[in-house]
Amino acid sequence: MILSKKFPGSACQVVLVLILMSGCGGDPFERSKMTGTVTFEGKPVPFGEVLFSPDSKRGNSGPSVVAPIAPDGTYQTQDQKGAIPGPTIATITGFAGTPDSVKGGGGPRILVDNHVVEIDVPKKSGVFDFHLTKDQIRNP
Repeated sequence: MILSKKFPGSACQVVLVLILMSGCGGDPFERSKMTGTVTFEGKPVPFGEVLFSPDSKRGNSGPSVVAPIAPDGTYQTQDQKGAIPGPTIATITGFAGTPDSVKGGGGPRILVDNHVVEIDVPKKSGVFDFHLTKDQIRNP
């Protein structure tokens, strides 16, 4: 082989690198599937998201994950892409309607603008409902 004559051992190095790379890419983090509902003044929030971020100030680390809010106010993280267990900051953004429900352009009215709640995500899966009121949140 020409490659091995010019660069002794390089063919073996290439094979070794390919073998090592094939073991990479798995998610090293334990994940928890989270589900629940988001309400504002007792009514389901029909559109928005819940962002779950590990709380580094309370000793947790890892990637954040976003769970979209469905029209009935429910949310759930994707399978295999759940929240990191432990102390977590949940940031909620919610709107009064979906983008396609607004006539004449523009977007739906903001109900909840980056409202932060400290929670503890369980190790397996968990249900956490966010029942928000005007007195709890800041509106734009």
